[in-house]
Amino acid sequence: MTAVRGPRDSIEYLYAVITVALVIAALLWLTLIYGVSNNVLVALHYNDFGKFYYAVLHARHGENLYAPSVATLIPLSKTVSRQFWDLNPPHFHLLVWPLSYLPVRQAYICWTAINVALAGVSLAAVEAELSLHFSRRTYIVIAFLLLAAAPTVAWFITGQLTGILAALGTWIWIELRKERWGRAGIAVSYSTWHFVVGGRQWPPQPLRCASALSLALSCSDLGPTANGWQCFATFSGPGRP
Repeated sequence: MTAVRGPRDSIEYLYAVITVALVIAALLWLTLIYGVSNNVLVALHYNDFGKFYYAVLHARHGENLYAPSVATLIPLSKTVSRQFWDLNPPHFHLLVWPLSYLPVRQAYICWTAINVALAGVSLAAVEAELSLHFSRRTYIVIAFLLLAAAPTVAWFITGQLTGILAALGTWIWIELRKERWGRAGIAVSYSTWHFVVGGRQWPPQPLRCASALSLALSCSDLGPTANGWQCFATFSGPGRP
C-alpha cells in the first residue's frame, strides 16, 4: 500500500524547500557582496592593510617608513585623489613584518586568516566562560550573520586588525570576570600601549613613553591593590574573627 502523506508531512516538506531556497539566496547574496568588495579591495591596494604592508617594504629597503605608497593615495573621484597617511606607530608594523616577504595578496590572506582565527577563538572563549553550548545550526546562523554584517564587510575591505583586538578585549574581559586583577592590568596596559605611544614620530616623545610606562605600572598594580583593600575591609569589618 502507498503511504498517504498527511498535513504534517506537507508542512515539513514546505519548510525544507523554503530553508534550501533561503540558504541558496543567502549564499548568492554573500557571493555578490564579497565579489564587489574584493574589487574595491584590489582597487584600493588592500587598504588599510596595504598601508602597513608597503610601509614595512619601505623600511626593509632603507626608505622612510611613512613614505607615500600606492595604498596611501585614495581616489575620492575620477579626477581627485588624496593622501591618507599611515598613522600607526613604528612598533605596530612588527606585526606585519613577517608577512612582507610574501606578495601582497598572499600577505593579506594570511593576515585575514589570523584575524578570523583569533575572532573564532574569542567566540569560543566567551561560550566557555558563560557555559553556553551552541549547536552546529547556531554556529552556522552566527557565521552567516557575521558575514552579512556591514562591519564585517568593512573589515574585509580595509584589512584592519579586528580579530586581534577582539581577542585582546576578550582576554581583558575574562580576567576581570575572574577577578584576576594582576593579569587584567597587564592585558589593559598592553592594549593601551599602542595608543599612548602611538604616532608617526620615532623615537617617540619622552613624555609619551613616560605616560605609557606609568599607565602600564598603574594598571598592573591597581588590581592587586584593589583586591588587597577588599580583603582588608572584609577582615576588619563586622563579623571579623
